[in-house]
Amino acid sequence: MIHHHSDNLQSLSFKLKTPLKYSDEFTFIPLQVNNEDFLVQTPRLFTPFGIQAPFTDQSSTLQNRDKTQVMISFQNKDNDSKTTHFLQSLQFIYELVCSHYSSSSVQVNEFMKEYKGELIMNAKVKSDVPIFDTMKHRCDELPLYSYASYILYLPGLWVIKDQVWIQW
Repeated sequence: MIHHHSDNLQSLSFKLKTPLKYSDEFTFIPLQVNNEDFLVQTPRLFTPFGIQAPFTDQSSTLQNRDKTQVMISFQNKDNDSKTTHFLQSLQFIYELVCSHYSSSSVQVNEFMKEYKGELIMNAKVKSDVPIFDTMKHRCDELPLYSYASYILYLPGLWVIKDQVWIQW
């Protein structure tokens, strides 16, 4: 089920499932809401750079250099109460994860960052993700400097040594 940004996401029952250990250093913990994957449709959010390949340097050991990402900006929060409400819901999810790990020495990393004085969020994008314009016509790419509504998927948490990363 896809939740809408206007829903009361704080009233949902978030649950961490059984951890999946990939190695001594990498563990993935699936997250579900009411025994389903958590998907949420966002309000229209600013996307300054379209879909981009992540930066990697020559010494990078990443196996999946073809993964792409999108930087989502919340800079319109002052003009749009829907964006403000959605930001509060995202902060609630972050605080839930923090409270889960509050009694341990594990650090939960924020998924929202600051870029040029504004909050942003980077989300991974599959290469076959469908993109539509406002007339519901299929597009080949997400234009630069566009506003778009996204369906975000939160599969779970990565625990890497003493760090927790929330994967969007």
